[in-house]
Amino acid sequence: MLKNILFTSLLGMPFLVVVTSSSAAAQRQICEEGRWYRSTPMLHNHYVPAVAAYPDPNGGPDIPVVMGGSEGPPVSFSDFTERFIGGSWTAFTPLIAPTRTNAGSWATLSDGISYVYSVGGRIPPNDTQKWVQRINTVSGEIALVADMNHRRAGPKVERITDATGNVYFVSMGGEDGDVVRFAELYDSRNDCWRDLAAMVPRRSGDGAVAYRFPQRDPCAVPVREIYYIGGASLPDGSDPTDTFQILTLNDPSDPSDIGSWTQGPNLPTPARSISAATIGNKVYVVGGWNPKAAYTGDGEALRLVQVYNPDSAIWSYSQELPEAVYGHRVLAVNNVDAYGNPAPELHVFGGRNNMDDFTNNHFVLPFHCTTF
Repeated sequence: MLKNILFTSLLGMPFLVVVTSSSAAAQRQICEEGRWYRSTPMLHNHYVPAVAAYPDPNGGPDIPVVMGGSEGPPVSFSDFTERFIGGSWTAFTPLIAPTRTNAGSWATLSDGISYVYSVGGRIPPNDTQKWVQRINTVSGEIALVADMNHRRAGPKVERITDATGNVYFVSMGGEDGDVVRFAELYDSRNDCWRDLAAMVPRRSGDGAVAYRFPQRDPCAVPVREIYYIGGASLPDGSDPTDTFQILTLNDPSDPSDIGSWTQGPNLPTPARSISAATIGNKVYVVGGWNPKAAYTGDGEALRLVQVYNPDSAIWSYSQELPEAVYGHRVLAVNNVDAYGNPAPELHVFGGRNNMDDFTNNHFVLPFHCTTF
């Protein structure tokens, strides 16, 4: 059973106590936010790219990879891929074709090698795709694997696992001339897709996704919750929303389990072109775009970081980004400190700012966790 307790340190910074109960002695983990900082800029601008972070085979922090997107005029579609290792960005295998509004994930397959994936998106001149590109992180070889069942730009993808550790991707929403309700599941071991229950309502406009695997009762069947937050219901993204949809799956390996959708508490500040990741047991929804958000002092792009606590079903705000951003991507990157304690990081990549500049920004919010 997992229980979170929020405190405030003497420095005024929030920190989270995670209490895990089991038949063994109870363990507690205290995670405290650091401060946002600007990390090494990327080699290229990336607006609406795909991102993934795979485990470092040498035991270091996870390795983020940014794939494609738009670099800004005249490069509306980019095939440029880069990864962040040892504090530096290096060029990696280009995509098969210049692609933007794609989504990313990763899986380690039976050969023991980690692969990163680019899912869907648009290619020149402006064609939506159902294809999936997969890059071997060791050899750099790139190949096409099984297509999605439905072509679309701007899908959101979240990675989940089953009881045996097999990796699945849940692909949700997007648009193909009009906004779609599709949700489907990719089985990385068998290289195939199957449809899940459709979203209600349909969503595009670059909403945010996150994953939670709550173990409320150790004797109960585990459930997997995938969150789709914000976005828009019009193809041009002009109506950012505050909706919060939750897809619940019990067993992704069961073909009869198509999941079910429920509604969560609304996002405090409606936004599209947002991105999110889970740190500890909290969901961080970062930045975004809202034409009515002038009250934030940012105009249309947002510096806001909205935080959802699934245990209490309450939203709050965390410290703001160094710069307003939309069309960016966010990853949770696993790391440890010098003592071996978990020290995860929230990374923000690219996007556009309030001047509508395409950026190569790279922001990091560190966390420090202590288990005792």
